[in-house]
Amino acid sequence: SGEYEYLDVIADGERLLIDVDFRSEFEIARSTSAYKAFLQSLPHIFVGKADRLGQIVSIVAEAARQSLKKKGMHFPPWRRAEYLRAKWLSPFTRAPNDSEGGVELLSGGEGSEEEGTECCGELELIFGEKATALSETSSGEEGMRKVEAAVTWQPPAVKPKSAKRKTKMVTGLASLLKEKP
Repeated sequence: SGEYEYLDVIADGERLLIDVDFRSEFEIARSTSAYKAFLQSLPHIFVGKADRLGQIVSIVAEAARQSLKKKGMHFPPWRRAEYLRAKWLSPFTRAPNDSEGGVELLSGGEGSEEEGTECCGELELIFGEKATALSETSSGEEGMRKVEAAVTWQPPAVKPKSAKRKTKMVTGLASLLKEKP
């Protein structure tokens, strides 16, 4: 129905786009094996800046055009780079920011739900001072440890496959993107 939702977050003064179903936005019917392989190089979840997204969209749109042309099919306008860029980079509406934790959310859709309304009631997000309120209401030290663990979780460290490499090797989709000087 023309609506597309993603997260547009401003963190440390930088705008980041987060799309949890990124790869599926570029799937096409009757694609060539080369396009399927190219599609596999895209991440399932995109987290990055708008200029990086614009570069990826341009590359993928051109690859889709070549794939459809090779199959003798029409290249529809909704697969063009300009249309795809507008999906993420068009004007957006800001969701209300009533939380004490200082989290800013931006939405690409037409509107957002007001605070306090839940769509399914299974998930409650905790930001900033609300975490301490939950730990006070939970019984025992076990409940407090769970809350602290949820707030202070860090992703595991990434270990390089080969520590002896001295040259920087760029492969996959990153090799196609232009770096800023």
